[in-house]
Amino acid sequence: MITADLTTVEVAVQLRTDRWTVTKLIHRGELPGAYRLGAHAKRAGRGHWRIPQTAVDIYRRNHRHEAA
Repeated sequence: MITADLTTVEVAVQLRTDRWTVTKLIHRGELPGAYRLGAHAKRAGRGHWRIPQTAVDIYRRNHRHEAA
């Protein structure tokens, strides 16, 4: 089955945080494979992020102890 990559808002819901925190995780490299869409995606602050579900799953597995 093919699944679409997630938006920052969708990831925020899964991680029970806000989209700004998700963006910080992307910039810190904690959600590998995240990429930007849009005509001006390479410019700072432009484009919409997409994050693979596998990156979210790995992040959750690696940070499970912090939620306890």
